[in-house]
Amino acid sequence: MLNHTLVEASFPEFEITSPPIGSGGDKVVYRAKDNGSDFALKVMSWDFPDEDDAGEMSPMATTLERFDREISAMRVVSCPHVATVTHGPDTRQIGATKHLWFGEPYLNQGTLHDVRNGGQLHPDAVTNLAKALLTAVAAMWNTEEGLVHRDIKPRNIGYVNGEVVLTDLGAVLFTDMSPLTSPSLAGPGTAEYASPEQFAPRRDTVLDFRSDLFQVGIVLVESLTGSHPFSGRAPDYFTALTSFDASTLDPYPCSDELKTLIGRLLKERPAERFRTPELALRMLEEGF
Repeated sequence: MLNHTLVEASFPEFEITSPPIGSGGDKVVYRAKDNGSDFALKVMSWDFPDEDDAGEMSPMATTLERFDREISAMRVVSCPHVATVTHGPDTRQIGATKHLWFGEPYLNQGTLHDVRNGGQLHPDAVTNLAKALLTAVAAMWNTEEGLVHRDIKPRNIGYVNGEVVLTDLGAVLFTDMSPLTSPSLAGPGTAEYASPEQFAPRRDTVLDFRSDLFQVGIVLVESLTGSHPFSGRAPDYFTALTSFDASTLDPYPCSDELKTLIGRLLKERPAERFRTPELALRMLEEGF
């Protein structure tokens, strides 16, 4: 475990707020200031290994590769709606051990989970959210690496000075590289926001942007109605997941374009969603 007092002492060039604002399996996140500007300081929980300790097939090697891919993803995507690296990456001696770290934008207006607080967003805010997330999915997919986020959910969607920002690229799939994890939910991701193909992958399953589109659809329904569109336990949950009824959105005062978009995003088969993220945006903005 990281000693938070030591972390603060190890970054004298920054003003670090303790306790941490978040933590996961591999990282601890702090709110930090650099010349008066806030950013999120992410420090790897694990000690940075000596070369002899990081064998090619070791869990540490996989963790380091995921950390590297997260940073690489943030660097190759050029989009105001996708988090970027603001500081580092580098290693830092913290007490007796060395740790990887980097900085990214601080979500000064919280996450979508915070903003919703169990309730609904105004339909106009949902439309703006849809445009931002579809733009982010398009920007990631259109990189040379063909990136798939795989974990789009309210806690990974933040607000920075009024802008929607997709964060936490630690589960990103690089479709031009060997996967670090299975495409199924045995790998990274969150079951409540997963696409049908993540629940029931075939041997030839290849995740792409359409899985991200399905996750965006879940987030939009939840933001519009205040409730997750699917419920129940397996196999009932999976049955509901593959049979979304767009007419359930009729009572909500949003545009027909938004309702039609959501209905397409939540189609069971990826081929029935959209051929490109740009076509999804066009549906929302132009109605066709």
